[in-house]
Amino acid sequence: IIDELMMQVNRRLEVADWNGNTSSGNAYINNYDGLIKLIEADGTYASPTGSGSTAFTEANARTIMKNSLVAIPAALKGDPSFQFYCGYDFFQIYKNKIAADNLFNPPAEGNEWVINIENSPVTMKAVHGLDGTDKIFGFRSSNVFLGMDEIADLGNIELWYSQDDRKVKFALDMKRGVQFAYGSEIVRFSAA
Repeated sequence: IIDELMMQVNRRLEVADWNGNTSSGNAYINNYDGLIKLIEADGTYASPTGSGSTAFTEANARTIMKNSLVAIPAALKGDPSFQFYCGYDFFQIYKNKIAADNLFNPPAEGNEWVINIENSPVTMKAVHGLDGTDKIFGFRSSNVFLGMDEIADLGNIELWYSQDDRKVKFALDMKRGVQFAYGSEIVRFSAA
């Protein structure tokens, strides 16, 4: 039960880290602004050719990723920590296109949801926070920060069995937020 509960909590946190919006009516994402809102509000990201006018389809998946690779800032080309992030939906479209074109491009070792982009050492990782957004982001992991009060938050986790209504209950109170340092080092592809 606890493993399943923690998996659900982690998925909701991942969605909030990407889709957080303090003006949303959704209680799971309205506690802090997520990366999408912060990056788009900053507006200094690199925008690949086709961004804003190209829908995600199997026919253009390879072109979208080729254009995204070209958009990586010159100073970051060759940086092994630079990675693209997409939703599981686009990841599957891209993987299907590679298979349909008979290109052998296996997933990164040990993870079926991380793949090298063709003709490149740069990887792309699927995250639930970008499912259904029609957006892809690329950045160095050292450019994005997760902030929380880990020591104090550890004491704010409770799990108990309520005999009143015969249910297992869980409560988690925490402080959390995300931010990036250099918007000009981020690549953002948006289908619309």
